[in-house]
Order: sequence, then structure tokens, then C-alpha cells
Amino acid sequence: MTSEYVQIILDGKPVSLPISPTTSLLRALRDAGQTAIQGACEQGECGSCTVVVDGRMQNACLTPAFTCESSIVSTVSSLLRDDLSVAFSTHGAVQC
Repeated sequence: MTSEYVQIILDGKPVSLPISPTTSLLRALRDAGQTAIQGACEQGECGSCTVVVDGRMQNACLTPAFTCESSIVSTVSSLLRDDLSVAFSTHGAVQC
């Protein structure tokens, strides 16, 4: 299977991530060296893979990478700890 690429703005920098049609955003980010994003359950339950895509929190493990073309993706590495904590408590999220 040949790989394609998805172009995103990751933590403020343009990046090109190699993907296949079934690659999750979690896998694409981890393969690109983003180790702050964890894949504990990879079923969308634990929140360890939470990212912000175009202003919306979502589980990277459940997000097909190809759907993020031209998106702005923020990881825990680029978010202020206080802002992330407020967002998690406001929306009832958990993160292992």
C-alpha cells in the first residue's frame, strides 16, 4: 500500500505526516515523534490521546488522520497546563 501525506499545522508549525487510509491521527503523530500524546486504551475511553483540532477537543486514536488535512492541531505540549485543566474539568474529560 502506498502512503499519502496529510498537511497540518501542528503546535504552530506546518508539517506533512505520512499516512495510509486507515492511519489514526494518534498513530501519525506518534510516528512523527510526538511522544507527549499517549495511546493508553486506543478506544477513546481514557483521554490520553486528547488533542485540539481546529478548536475542538477530540481523541486522536479515533480520528482518521486524513480528515485533518489543513487543520490546526494542538497537542498537550503546546497547551498551557492551566488551560488544559480548565477545559478538561469544564467538559468532564479525564486523561490518564
